[in-house]
Amino acid sequence: MGTRNIDDLVPEAAAAFRIAQADQDFKNKPFQIICVLRTQVEQQALYAQGRKNLDQVNALRKSAGMVSITADENKHPITWTMQSPHIPNKDGKSRAVDILALNQKNRPTWELIYYNAIGPIFEHYGFKWGVWLRDKTGKLYHTDKGHLEWKK
Repeated sequence: MGTRNIDDLVPEAAAAFRIAQADQDFKNKPFQIICVLRTQVEQQALYAQGRKNLDQVNALRKSAGMVSITADENKHPITWTMQSPHIPNKDGKSRAVDILALNQKNRPTWELIYYNAIGPIFEHYGFKWGVWLRDKTGKLYHTDKGHLEWKK
């Protein structure tokens, strides 16, 4: 699904990402890149997750060349918009990258302590860190701290 290549970011973001990675504050803060660029078809399949029934979701995933998911996985939406900055711009580049933090055992983790150590470093180099969504009353209902978006 999608690409994991930093060169698929707009050039300024790719350069800033590499500079951020070289920052001394990144020592002992490992992570994996899970997505840089994705197609509109992939975005549609991801957006369907948690919003459509499992057969519909898996049909969309199949058409996007993605693996099927389970009923448990389909209980959780994983993207919040069809207008994703991961979808290529007119130059074929993305404005976002998703990362997955690794814990002390070098295993993937969603524990916020790891993202709270990584995110501010990327912010320092020009990325918007996380997705902060609010309901109609203004209440924060989701944060995606693995999402980094080029804000320049």
